[in-house]
Amino acid sequence: MNITRTIAIASIVGLALGLVACKEEATSTPSSTPSSSTTPVSADWKLASMPADAQGVKTIKDTAAEGDTVTVRGIIGGRKDALNTESAFFVMVDPGLHNECVGEDDHCATPWDYCCAAPEDIQANSATVQLVDAEGNPLEFDLSGQGISPLDEVVVVGTVAARPSPQVLTIRATGLHRVTQ
Repeated sequence: MNITRTIAIASIVGLALGLVACKEEATSTPSSTPSSSTTPVSADWKLASMPADAQGVKTIKDTAAEGDTVTVRGIIGGRKDALNTESAFFVMVDPGLHNECVGEDDHCATPWDYCCAAPEDIQANSATVQLVDAEGNPLEFDLSGQGISPLDEVVVVGTVAARPSPQVLTIRATGLHRVTQ
């Protein structure tokens, strides 16, 4: 399970590096162009309807064990680079974590990073998600090219990967549903 361990370590390092000051100037916005890959993207990962019984990230993080099948609801965010542009990999936070950065009076350039929340609150309410195929292989495409963006509310269905500590929750997801508002 070297890939699972690598994902868990990348999650910890990425989350630590992704926590930034709230009013930090951003020089770029999330990518809205598809990956440069010419390989067609299969839509097998898209769930046609909202899965039943989805639970928030915090609940799953507090109760799930490695190997559990879970249905998790969250908001893509928790760090500046919440969506990976090279693979179907992202960070999501519990919908109950208040995001002051999306208020009318806030002019935060990257509101999806939850930079106004305390780092320990972000850590306690976040999970890393990697979309995988039926054989468990990571899918390699840019989700933003498939209409998925930071601050989107999503539900994922998958399996909990290795949990080297209670602070780490990585989900190897086989399906994703974007919640429409």
